Amino acid sequence: MGSGICPAAATVLHLERSSSRELRMGERAGVGADGGAGAFARRAEAVLRENGGRMTQSRRALIGLIAAGPRPLSPRDLHTELRRRGVAMDLVSVYRNVGILLEAGLLHRVLGSRAVRPCAEAREGARRCHHAMVCTACGEAREFDCAAVASGLEEVRRAMHFKLQERVLELRGLCAPCARRA
Repeated sequence: MGSGICPAAATVLHLERSSSRELRMGERAGVGADGGAGAFARRAEAVLRENGGRMTQSRRALIGLIAAGPRPLSPRDLHTELRRRGVAMDLVSVYRNVGILLEAGLLHRVLGSRAVRPCAEAREGARRCHHAMVCTACGEAREFDCAAVASGLEEVRRAMHFKLQERVLELRGLCAPCARRA
């Protein structure tokens, strides 16, 4: 092949052939179609209870902050914001709760940082690839599912004879409002 791109990689690069109904994007990762974060909050509360925790006001405030936040936040940022709002939760507890939610698959870590974002998949109960677009200016993260991307990645995996443990794809750029301001 003269272009130097393997056929499997070319499949991933030629997504314009996919139909628009194959691409699904969330308004914000973890936020349901109703515009709220109730489903994420209910699942997070259940997971924290299953892991031996009482559902305290501090834990509810942490879950609410994660679910409703306009951008992914690190545990330290979550702790700072909770304190600013008058919520008493120590930093170790924030890390512990975030760790439980990460382990349960309700949160995803933004690549290259400690920031976390709710998983849109967690509210729907389906198992899909975890793809996200992250704005480098404001930090907004949108999760998306695209059959053409998933198919292309699977073709690359087969061509490389690779056994995957997980798939994480994160695209970085500017969201529409930030692009207009740039």
